[in-house]
Amino acid sequence: MSRHIHKKGCRQRNISLTEGYKAVPASRIQPKRCGHFSGNDTIGLWGRSEKSSLREPPCNMQPLDERQGSELTMNTGFVGIGSMGGMLVRTLLRSRAIAVENVWAANRSEGKLTALAAEFPGIHIAGARKVASSCDLLFLCVKAGDAASALAQMDPELYPGQLLVTTASQILLQALEDRVPCRVAKLIPSITQEIGAGVALLMYGSRVTADDRKLLEDLMGRISHPIVIAESQSRPAIGLASGGPAFVAYLLKSMAEEAARTVPDFPLELALSLVQETATATLRLMAEAKMNPHEVIRRVALPGGMTALGIEILSRYVPQGWQAVFRESAEREKSARETLVL
Repeated sequence: MSRHIHKKGCRQRNISLTEGYKAVPASRIQPKRCGHFSGNDTIGLWGRSEKSSLREPPCNMQPLDERQGSELTMNTGFVGIGSMGGMLVRTLLRSRAIAVENVWAANRSEGKLTALAAEFPGIHIAGARKVASSCDLLFLCVKAGDAASALAQMDPELYPGQLLVTTASQILLQALEDRVPCRVAKLIPSITQEIGAGVALLMYGSRVTADDRKLLEDLMGRISHPIVIAESQSRPAIGLASGGPAFVAYLLKSMAEEAARTVPDFPLELALSLVQETATATLRLMAEAKMNPHEVIRRVALPGGMTALGIEILSRYVPQGWQAVFRESAEREKSARETLVL
């Protein structure tokens, strides 16, 4: 059921969000970022058949303070500054993608707000309703189960001219569009954005404009490699891009632990160091030599060798594990969506 709430005299302007940028002083102009993304053949609208559009593969990205771009001077609000919300606002501020004096933040616990204000003097700390009334770009960075409560606080101040971006994968864009008068989008960040790297996934609702898409893709391009996908692609894409760092870390940890168990005098610390250094070098090799995973395996796992034996053993077990990961996570997300109330 739609719950668009409009207070009397509410702002109804349909602003161009890209007008909120200003030039950065010459001393802060940096080299152009790599991994350029073009979404020309991706509409990104709810209910349409779409293709993700990645024109160029991600590459080694410049440090956060060495990215080119303008500073967003539009009032930008963050409701929820927990694990992902806190990472997002901090990384955007450190990259100078957003002017600190234009950032508003709300959170259920005051401790995190106090810490954020101490780290970034000039940031505005307020309740969810005040943040909604003060900002044209809003990031709703709460868990799906907490979204209803947050939206209830924001309701009186929401209006069609705003862009509301949720970071909760379980919230369907259509359901959010039915719930609020704003234009809506979905952003799935990754912990790798802490170092200005990795993929950020973007999905768009049906009311989103071309200016909205440019705004979000440019903004996220300051701290990530943004990729637009269809919402129907989100579960496996999220598993790879957002869950991927945890999956990779677990595999490296497990590999090191089992290797250390094979020989009594082989310390775990050494095993962990070896797998981390090897993983880092392998990814660098693939990027610089433009090698894909199949080529790496072919070069290393020579017929009749021990590595080839290992690959043969892994091929009997690993695919089934990944099948279970993606199947069961999709089932759990579907079940959670069926009971979610906004």
